[in-house]
Amino acid sequence: MGFRDFVIFNQAMLSKQGWRLLTDPNSLCTRVGLVSPLMHIPEDATVQFLMEEGGKEWNHDLVKYAFDEETANEILQVPISRHGGGMISLLGHMTREICAPGKMKINLWRAAHDCLPTGFQLRRRHIEARDGCAFCNRDDRIEHVFLMCPFSDSVWKEIKQVYNIKLGRGDLANVRQWIFDFLCRGSAIQNTVLAVTFWHIWEARNNARNNVETLHPRRVVQKIVAYVEMIMQHCGPGNVSRPAERISLPSWVPPPAGVFLINIDAAVFQAERQMGVGVVIRDQHGNCLLAANTRFMGITDPETAEACAIRHALWLAKEEGFHNVIVACDCLSVIQKLNSPGRDRSKIGCLVEDIKKLGVEFISVSIIHVSRCSNVAAHTLARCSEPSVCNVYHNETPDCIREMLLSDAQ
Repeated sequence: MGFRDFVIFNQAMLSKQGWRLLTDPNSLCTRVGLVSPLMHIPEDATVQFLMEEGGKEWNHDLVKYAFDEETANEILQVPISRHGGGMISLLGHMTREICAPGKMKINLWRAAHDCLPTGFQLRRRHIEARDGCAFCNRDDRIEHVFLMCPFSDSVWKEIKQVYNIKLGRGDLANVRQWIFDFLCRGSAIQNTVLAVTFWHIWEARNNARNNVETLHPRRVVQKIVAYVEMIMQHCGPGNVSRPAERISLPSWVPPPAGVFLINIDAAVFQAERQMGVGVVIRDQHGNCLLAANTRFMGITDPETAEACAIRHALWLAKEEGFHNVIVACDCLSVIQKLNSPGRDRSKIGCLVEDIKKLGVEFISVSIIHVSRCSNVAAHTLARCSEPSVCNVYHNETPDCIREMLLSDAQ
């Protein structure tokens, strides 16, 4: 386009947006982009102003005092690196391996990141929108639209019978994590069905909301089945891309001699806006050398909680003198980020960098993915954690996991 200096061009574009924010307070850009604090914050203040001394964690009281409850909770969800650095950016494409049209993969990706224009999201951005779901008039959050609404539930009941799909909605804590777990365990055809179903549910919702027509759920199912058959006819079963196979251990497997296995898990307590961490360290004989659990405030995102749990477990292992370790976790998305050689640009990127830097301080460390059934002890400890309490058991097995560890050792 003939730009001679991109730096000056970018500065000009930024100035234009700044001028628009100042001169047009009613514009969509201003209404979406600005957050007004409830207290006076110095003009020269940086993000450090909202952190504890040392800059390693948020000042919870100050954040809650300075912003409204919804904004404060979103700020406290942002993880902070203990080594400095780390930025929030968009997650990588989770759906690139699905055999489906691009529009359907994009729709699924946007659903995973909760950036579809549901009524709830529009109201959050101070944009006028109809209250309630188009089908049942309940709060139309993203998980309700695609999974919990009676209309979508009727669609899924028939889809599950046709394609032998298990949704696992009982474990739903976060749509993004739910979609990722589904793609990891689903076959290629099932993942295609997921993308096609999400698209048609969203299309039916929009039509009903705009008073175009309201299709019967069975009609939507017929459209989904026909579309999937068309995709499979053109792609063929052999041409459908499959997601990477999971490397999972079916049950607890002892580590090599001289190496210690650290099982970790996190539990999210939405009501208290806290997360719990459970850590179990065992030797090759299955002896419990150390067990611990504790809680952290302000974190309710499952993926962030799992990354925080791994960081805490490595820090604890280093402090207790375990230098040759294998860390076992049941959150595949975090494991893939940690084992990736490049810099992670997701919202947990700073935690990933922290964990990698901690790993350098060990003689040997590896991080593996295990199935949930072989990580029950750590999960139980995390669920049993108490607010403001850090329990550490040396050469002692907590009563709540005693039978589990005995069963693993057999």
